Amino acid sequence: MLIIWILGNQNIIKLSNETNIPLVATNDSHYTEQIDANAHDVCLCIQTNSQIDSTNRMKFDDQSYFLKSPQEMSDFLQICQNQFQTHS
Repeated sequence: MLIIWILGNQNIIKLSNETNIPLVATNDSHYTEQIDANAHDVCLCIQTNSQIDSTNRMKFDDQSYFLKSPQEMSDFLQICQNQFQTHS
């Protein structure tokens, strides 16, 4: 998934370089801590009137939609930079 993200954002990175406008790193967060992922999943079921064991319901792929710490963001950006250089 990371490689898809990097390939999909190459134009944004290129535009940033061409215009000398810095990029801003964000992450898609839907809950504060990773431990809250299951509670969030239950809330999604309540909001969509779905059963937790239903295979055909709205749900997130994994439990990574929490607010990342500065260190986690820094680590992720380092991985992105390494992958971007590898695939450029």
